[in-house]
Amino acid sequence: MDKDLKCKTFPEIEKLVAQMQQKAYWAGYIFNFIQARGVNDISQIGTLSKDFRKELAEGAILFRSSRPSINLLTLTARLNMF
Repeated sequence: MDKDLKCKTFPEIEKLVAQMQQKAYWAGYIFNFIQARGVNDISQIGTLSKDFRKELAEGAILFRSSRPSINLLTLTARLNMF
């Protein structure tokens, strides 16, 4: 299983959240922070409880720092160039 949350699709994050017995809507928060806001550290997802962030981190579910991050603003700006 790939532990990099940036490589996961929304359904994959939903499944992960369900496996952790957390409320389903947290998957949306996690996905939004990773994809739209370009967060690179679990601790930056402030809407999650401290315990849930800790549980994510303990599960070795980390973001690869070597993978380039594309946030939606950058992508939109690039698409508007054409």
